[in-house]
Amino acid sequence: MPVTGRWRQRFVRGDELTALTRHGTSVYQQPEWARAIEEGVGYRAVGVLSEAERPVVLSVWFEAQRGPLRLIGSPLPGCFTAYQRPLWLDGTDACAGHEALQQHVAFVRRTGYASVECIVSDSGAEFAAVARRTGATISEVPTIILDVASSADAMWHGMESRGRNMVRKAERSGVCVRQCRGTTEEITTYYGMLRGTFAKSGVRPPHPEELYRALVRHLIPADRLLFLAAELGGRTLAMALFVHDDREMFFTSGTSLPGVGAYAPNNLIQWHAIQFAVARGLRLYDLGGTGRVLIDRFKTSFGGRRHAYVKASWRSPLMRAASSVYLRTRPSLERVWFLLSRLRGAGPAGDGATEDP
Repeated sequence: MPVTGRWRQRFVRGDELTALTRHGTSVYQQPEWARAIEEGVGYRAVGVLSEAERPVVLSVWFEAQRGPLRLIGSPLPGCFTAYQRPLWLDGTDACAGHEALQQHVAFVRRTGYASVECIVSDSGAEFAAVARRTGATISEVPTIILDVASSADAMWHGMESRGRNMVRKAERSGVCVRQCRGTTEEITTYYGMLRGTFAKSGVRPPHPEELYRALVRHLIPADRLLFLAAELGGRTLAMALFVHDDREMFFTSGTSLPGVGAYAPNNLIQWHAIQFAVARGLRLYDLGGTGRVLIDRFKTSFGGRRHAYVKASWRSPLMRAASSVYLRTRPSLERVWFLLSRLRGAGPAGDGATEDP
C-alpha cells in the first residue's frame, strides 16, 4: 500500500465507499449524491482513503473513460458539483485538510490517469501555490455566495432594491411557488423547458434528462433536494432545483418559459429558496457560476458576494492534444446533435436557464 507523508493511501469503491461516505457532512460527500451522478451521467464514484491504524481521511472522486484516456476529478466536469473537500473520519484536526488533499492528488497522479483535476473551496491560494509547483494549471471558478442570516426579514433587507421589487412584482401578478415532489411529469416539464432554452442557441442541454431523474430519485428521499415551480393560473412558468446539506445550499439548475419575464417567476423562486435556507438554519447559499451579464445581475440582486473556488488540473500530453481537437470541433458537433434532435422532435421552448458544471 503506497505511503505518502504520515498516512497510507488506497482506492475504495462500492460498498466500502458507501459505508465511509455515510459520515459525509457535505451533500457532495454523501452516497446518494454518488449514486445520482453514476446513474445520471455514467461516471464511477471512487474514494481515496488515507489510513494509519484506522481510516483517517477520505476524498471523493469520479472517474470516466474516454476512448483510451482515463479521467478522474474531484469533481469531474459535468457532475453539478461545486467543489469537494476531504472528509475526516477519526476526529483529526481538519486544519490538515490541504495536506491530505495534496497527498491524495499525488497518489492519484501516479496511477496513470490522463487527466486529474480538483476544485477546492477554502484556502485556495495555499493549495494553488503547492499545486502550481507540481505543474498544475490553476484557474478560478467564479460564483456568487449569499451569507444566510437568521431571519427572512434580514435576508429581505439585505437584497438590492431591484431584487425586492421583482419579488413584489411576481406576487402582485399572482405568481405562486410550490415545492415539487419530483414526479415523472414534473421532470418531463422541466427538461422540456430546458431543451427549449438551449435550442435558442442551437445546442442541447449539457446534461441528460436522466441526471435530473437520478437527482430526484436519490436526493428527495434523503431530504437533500429542493425542487420548486412558479405557477400562474395553473400554468408552470419556471422551475429550479437546489441541492443542500445541513450547512450549504447550491443553485443547481433553473429554467423558464419564453416571454414570462414580466411576471418575474425566477425571482420569486429564488426568494422562496432563500426562505427555505433560513428556515433550515443553513449558513451559505451558492447561487452558481458567473460570466453572463444579465444572469450575474439577477444573482447579485439577492445580496450575494462574488467568490472564486480554485481549480487545479494536470493533463498528459495526449490529453492536452485530445482536448484541443475537441474544443475546435465541439461547436460543429453541437450543431449536428441539435439538428438531429430537432428531427426527432423538440419540447416546449424556454428561456432563463442557468446550468452549472
